Amino acid sequence: MCLLHVVVRHASLEGVAIFSAILWLAVRHWKIAEGNGGRYGVVAFIATNIVVVVIMIPAGVVPWERFAQGLGHWSSMVRVGMVFRYLAATIAAAVLTRMSKIATGHPSATAGAMSALLLTLLVEVILNSDSHWVYDVTQGVSMGAFVGMSDATVLISSRVPVAAIIAVGYRLLTAPFCMGFAGIEAFCAFLAVATHKLCQPRQESLFERNAAS
Repeated sequence: MCLLHVVVRHASLEGVAIFSAILWLAVRHWKIAEGNGGRYGVVAFIATNIVVVVIMIPAGVVPWERFAQGLGHWSSMVRVGMVFRYLAATIAAAVLTRMSKIATGHPSATAGAMSALLLTLLVEVILNSDSHWVYDVTQGVSMGAFVGMSDATVLISSRVPVAAIIAVGYRLLTAPFCMGFAGIEAFCAFLAVATHKLCQPRQESLFERNAAS
């Protein structure tokens, strides 16, 4: 049984990669949610859920309860310090990513990866003695990078911090769900940008031409 679990886990990694590739081709072909930076990671999140339902749960590796493993423990999971760390890291990463796009003209994914890597390295060097700090901040950095990766035609530069705050709200609400699933931070960033776009009327920005990828 243990050997079966090992085989299934390795096969699941391959499955996530395959489903992610297929989904991304479909997303690009039909231009689904074009300009929303979170769609990059949402593909991985959806692929992970597919693999869990199709492979891992039937094989007995992951129980159905994993989808809501923390339900009932939300108050103990969401700590005041964590909220402030999420806010600081998410806003910083979102703004840095957007500034990188404007300053360098790099594509969204490149700017997001550079910003996330830089902030993560700084966090690891400065906060390596406190695992809670590192975990919370790196999650915030991931969300913020996805928010900042959005095109200025979808999310203007002056509204990037607002969308980052909304993303933190979604992450706190989803804290008990899909724990350990790839792409959950990107999913929250995707929802934040989509929510902001629906609620905010279209505005012009001096930075749109430079920030759009």
